Amino acid sequence: MLVAIVWSCSSETQRSRFPEISDVQEVDLRWQPKTGTRLVLRMTVSVRLSGTVVQSEPESKRVQSVSVLRTIEFPDVGPGYFDVRVSQNGVNVPATMRFSNGFSLLDIKYDTDVAGAPDMEKVKAAVNPLLAKLQETRSVYGKWKVGETRAIEFQFPNPVGSGVAIKGTTRLRRIVLVGGRAACEFQFEGTGDMKMQSGPIRMIMKGLEFRDIGTGLPIGQSGTGHADVSVQGKSLRVEIETEEVLDAGQSRF
Repeated sequence: MLVAIVWSCSSETQRSRFPEISDVQEVDLRWQPKTGTRLVLRMTVSVRLSGTVVQSEPESKRVQSVSVLRTIEFPDVGPGYFDVRVSQNGVNVPATMRFSNGFSLLDIKYDTDVAGAPDMEKVKAAVNPLLAKLQETRSVYGKWKVGETRAIEFQFPNPVGSGVAIKGTTRLRRIVLVGGRAACEFQFEGTGDMKMQSGPIRMIMKGLEFRDIGTGLPIGQSGTGHADVSVQGKSLRVEIETEEVLDAGQSRF
């Protein structure tokens, strides 16, 4: 079975959500966080199920929403490397990860003041999506003109398995202000196949992503989508909404 999940910009992102800096038409986007940089993002994923498969289920099972406050800190940035620490909902991952400027993982130093052995699953849960996010960002760095489109490849997280490789394009739509920071507003779309027990699901994604011009860091993303699936002859619609919102007050650039 091949099912299409169609992602599109939400109604909020279709409007001019952020003020435009219209006099800037060219940028040189680079990865350049500084020692002490801290990025705080509220990430929310909402899933709603409908159709004959779930019509008898209570709303608590048909509608689910997960929200995570993720903090990414850069305690040390040096020639050819940068260190990263991550916390989720105020709980620190007990490790410092060192990456090269080419976004390869160089080392993981576990905290020595944590009692017992490090929770490897917790560390992996932080490292893997962060590593994938960093590696995919390479395609957006460089000189851009507003309206320019380029090919991209990125990983979309799969909640029931490994990430989905997405191939598509991204377009520099505008230069905007996000939390008082000048940012590139990219409009992306692409397709990829997610492996599920019932068969592959074709994902068609569209959305917006925002990159801080001063540091190159991703500071927001938004999109919605849906999938229509047939399960043993019964219909099932999966509607998804995802959003990453910058906490400008807690972040430090």
